[in-house]
Amino acid sequence: MFARVHVLATSPEQHDHGLGAGRTLVITLWADEESLRASSEAGDRLSELTAANVGATRLALEQYEATLFDV
Repeated sequence: MFARVHVLATSPEQHDHGLGAGRTLVITLWADEESLRASSEAGDRLSELTAANVGATRLALEQYEATLFDV
């Protein structure tokens, strides 16, 4: 599984939008690396739109390989 993480800087005024922390993460998960890469342009646009919609500042757009542990 792969993840794209959108890192946003938010302000206390944005609490009404459900973004009470100073740093907000938006995480999308993908079944495989090919799907993650194929969606990179859309992911970048989603990050921009999310930041603009809530008045946040985009700090980073990161990608990871995610591992799940069943404990």
